Amino acid sequence: MKKTIYIIDFIGIHSGLQYYDDVFAKELSTIEGIEVHILSNYSDDPLKKPFLKNFFSGNLVTNTMKVFQAYISILYLMVFKRHTHFILLAYGGFIDILFMTLAIFFKNITIDVHDVYALDFSKNKFIRFFLDLLYRYFVKSAIIHSERSLYLLQQINYQKKLFEIPHFKYSFKKKYNESNIHTGIINATKTCRIKILFFGYIRYSKGIDILLDSFNLLPVELQNKFHLIIAGNDTNNILNKFDIQNNDNISIFSQYINDDELVYLFSNVNYIMLPYKEISQSGILEMAFYFQKPIVASRISYFEKILNTYPSFGLIFNNTVEDLAQTISLLPSLTQNFYDKNEVRNFEQRDKIYRFLSDFSKFIKNE
Repeated sequence: MKKTIYIIDFIGIHSGLQYYDDVFAKELSTIEGIEVHILSNYSDDPLKKPFLKNFFSGNLVTNTMKVFQAYISILYLMVFKRHTHFILLAYGGFIDILFMTLAIFFKNITIDVHDVYALDFSKNKFIRFFLDLLYRYFVKSAIIHSERSLYLLQQINYQKKLFEIPHFKYSFKKKYNESNIHTGIINATKTCRIKILFFGYIRYSKGIDILLDSFNLLPVELQNKFHLIIAGNDTNNILNKFDIQNNDNISIFSQYINDDELVYLFSNVNYIMLPYKEISQSGILEMAFYFQKPIVASRISYFEKILNTYPSFGLIFNNTVEDLAQTISLLPSLTQNFYDKNEVRNFEQRDKIYRFLSDFSKFIKNE
């Protein structure tokens, strides 16, 4: 009898995680005797409605009801579905605590750790206490993708089954339908200037303040050589705190970016900006590599390890406004050739993925 794996992701399409979910499901589907379904706020079957609603659109009361409904629906599956295993994507926030409590009652749950603690909640003692408790005593198996996650779990004294695997490499279309693209996005790329893209959720933890402050440090004549494009949801209205509205060298699209717009942006810019203050892994990094766009990344352990291994994939700067401004100022005269063919070939790390699939297959089949 086939075993069914359910990938549960409550963020999904809200923050571009559907690309990760899709490739993860594709990899797991190669295991003999396994059927894989994604339970998220988008559907992997165009003929079916999403299993979960989007928790991040609507008022507090509405979203609370959505979360409660999702919890009951998942609990029902765990109680009544046989020959199943559940992989819950965890991001280290309050909602994770709620869904991870299911691991107290069910053994067939693996936590896919994207962040042990969300950066925005890393100093919240309440959230850290309950996450530590769940990982230490109730989580039976976990998947990690970075040394930072490994270090944090070791600090918690997590001692159960642990699978280590590189972040899956995204694979999606490189063609786009221009009729689905916002006119402003198209206009922002129709310039001979060097185009720099900051993409994704607008958060201080992702260094948006470092980026904007460094860009403002540049002399006007140097700013005029660039066009900075900022694209992503700004639900906390962070960008309103910066005086950038009248800067013709900056275009802002603080909105949901659809698939065609994503592909268009990554296809038509020169550099991807990653000034993050800390992170365990990055889907934006994977997108940059997929489109072979060089990154400009902060000197944190995750990026530093990658660029030490694959130096032709981009540039690294010390985590200061001044150093990022200096790095940006060098881009017009840069002659470096990016994405060495040998490095690109080695980046796939298929051997580690095959090892994970073999180990995970034995694990779930022996439950």
